Amino acid sequence: MLPQNCRALVLAGVLTAVAFAQDVMVFTDGERLVGKFLRSNGASAVFRSDAIGEITVDWSKVKELQSTQAFAVIPKNVVLKRNADISNVPEGTIAVADQKITVTPAPGQSNAQPNGQPQTIAVADADHVIEKTVFDSEMQHNPNFLSDWGGTVTAGGSLVEATQQTETFTGGINLVRLVPDADWLRRRNRTTVVFSTSYGTLKQPATPTVKTDIYHAGVERDEYL
Repeated sequence: MLPQNCRALVLAGVLTAVAFAQDVMVFTDGERLVGKFLRSNGASAVFRSDAIGEITVDWSKVKELQSTQAFAVIPKNVVLKRNADISNVPEGTIAVADQKITVTPAPGQSNAQPNGQPQTIAVADADHVIEKTVFDSEMQHNPNFLSDWGGTVTAGGSLVEATQQTETFTGGINLVRLVPDADWLRRRNRTTVVFSTSYGTLKQPATPTVKTDIYHAGVERDEYL
């Protein structure tokens, strides 16, 4: 159910949806949302509207969906890896009605049905619905070892002055690399790199300065067979 103060904006936006080639999602209660369909993970759909932003909706609450964009609809029985044969993955513009996704391929598309006829897949049988440009990019992407890293870098310090003077400095790096990083592609490997350091001094009158210097580093590589 959409918030009351958003309904007027949503209904007004429907009138200009065709002119601006926007997508339209119709809910089972009759409400309409105008914007852009982004993706689906099988159980739910992600839609972005200028009126209320990005929302995630269960497919069971969607009556209809019309989109002029091209998508790849990945069936649940298809396991994909990079450079795999995608002839059994329907691609094209989509329309959803009665819990079924109709995929209309572009003319001359290589993985289209004979004569370019639309293909119909039950929503329950679609594992992912991915924008075609994203799908093509991920299928062809072959990163080198220095790319596709993510993680955090932290640093900190403290100074305490009393009868003793204590200084502490800490730092850490945590990096993770998933290949591929798309959750709808079969994972090949995961690499984790961690490094942390802690340096400190303790000073007090008539006593030698005490220093601590601690380092920790680790690398883990997982191969998915």
